[in-house]
This record gives sequence, C-alpha cells and structure tokens, in this order.
Amino acid sequence: MCYLNSNLAREVCRLADWGDKVWARRYRAIEVSDEPEAQRERMKHILAHGVKEFLVEKVRDWPGVHAARALLDDEPLEGLWFDRTQEYGARRRGEEPERNRFATPETVTLSPLPCWEHLSPEDQKEKVADLVREIEEEAAAQRAAMGKTVLGRAEILKQHPHQRPNRPKKSYAPLVHAASRKVRLALCEGYRVFVAAYREAADRLRAGERGVIFPVGKRLKRAGGNHLEGHDRPRCREQGGCRGTEDGVEAAGGGLLSSFRLAPFLSRTLSGSRAKDVVRRPLTRGILSPTTR
Repeated sequence: MCYLNSNLAREVCRLADWGDKVWARRYRAIEVSDEPEAQRERMKHILAHGVKEFLVEKVRDWPGVHAARALLDDEPLEGLWFDRTQEYGARRRGEEPERNRFATPETVTLSPLPCWEHLSPEDQKEKVADLVREIEEEAAAQRAAMGKTVLGRAEILKQHPHQRPNRPKKSYAPLVHAASRKVRLALCEGYRVFVAAYREAADRLRAGERGVIFPVGKRLKRAGGNHLEGHDRPRCREQGGCRGTEDGVEAAGGGLLSSFRLAPFLSRTLSGSRAKDVVRRPLTRGILSPTTR
C-alpha cells in the first residue's frame, strides 16, 4: 500500500492530471480478524465495487481495474513499471528517453484469503463465484425495490476524471473489522493496551532513559515527526521491535514491525496509563485487499 499511495499514486495523477494523491488524506489500514466470516465480508465489499453503487449490473461489467476477472477468469494482471528515477537521471544528462525505455513488465499475483488458503484453486474460484453471484442478486433486488437502473459501462467511460459527486459519502471508519462482538472487543482492547504501552515508552525515551523497549508494530518518531536516526528497518522487521539508544534505535525481540498496523496485544494488567506484562502475540493478520495481506 506504500507503493500504491506513493509511486503508483503519482503515476495515476500524471495520467488523470490530478493535483492530489489516490487518497487525499493519509492512508489507513484497518485490521481484519481471523474469523472466516469477517474475511469473507471484506472480500465481498471489494468485489462489489461498481455493482453496489448501481453503476453496473454485473461485476465483470466494470470497465476499470477489478480483481474479479483475474480471480474468476484467470485474466492476467499485467502492466509496466516505469523507473522514474532512471528517467529523471537521463533527462538531467540532457537525454530525451523514449517512453518505454525505463519500463519493466510486471505481473500482479493475487493471494487467497487466509481462511481459504487450505482450499484448492478450483474451490477458491468457486468461493469467489458464490460471492459475485450473491452481490449481483442483492443489487438487482435493491434496484427493483427502489425503481432504479444502473448508469452503464458506456456512461461510466464518459465521466471526466475531475468530476466529483454532488454528495460524497461520509462515514466513520471502524477501528477493526470483526464478525463477532467478542472478537471486536478483544481487538479494541488490544489496541488500547498497545497505545498505552507505546505512550509509556515514548515518555520514558523523552525523559532521557535509554534502552527503552517499544511495542512491536509502530514506527518510532521524534516529537517533530521524523523517524529516529539509525532506524535499521530490515533488522527491525527481522527481530521484531525497536529499542531507543543514544544513536537512535536498535532492533529488539520478537514479532513483526510494520507501519500503521494495530499490532494488538493481550493484557488485562493496567495501572493508570501504564501497561504491564503485555503478551506480545498479534491477534490477527491484516487484510488490505484481495491482492495483499
């Protein structure tokens, strides 16, 4: 998602002449629980793009990029990756490179949902087909009840990329996606514990204490917002955390370091704002889209 909201976002803006990124606000990844029902619901939400808004009748009718055709029809997701750094260097040298001189063919590989990983490719495809059928039937029933028709593929393609909706949808993003109240509350509690542990570690580091252990799952920042110097990101990913030192930070034990993950932890031992005996065990794996987990 870092590439999508930076490198690829700039390419999209270059094509559409947009003055902003794909997301105008900062991107936010929302944790999805390990419950099969929750994962299936997120997959359904993504596949329903274009149909649930009454823009097209069938999922495959959407004229833009869509995962359904790759998942159901084995359509390859292929494109070109443009190395703008090399292109910029060539222009600095006074060269005028051909359009595809620094382009590399790339193929996107879609991964199954964690709850479907044990299934055969044929069974996974059948699961996706069931979701698509469910999406189209529900949308057709809603349109009939409301007396509405779809905009249609031809009209969609006539829209200008700078056109904005008259009434944009505004709603609060949930902290987590879960199928049951029990799991949702556990994830929210884990996040609360994580924030308390992080704030405590940050306060201790600001007070001058070195060797502070930060909870896994959050980038360290100075008060001004810049990453601490000496942050060895590959080593942190390997060993799972960051420890404040005189030179910046160093890796410390167990887990996965990533930016903007909830990295929820189990704990029931809280004293004021201090989190004690935090069990470092992620409750879920995040799902951002059908293509990444």
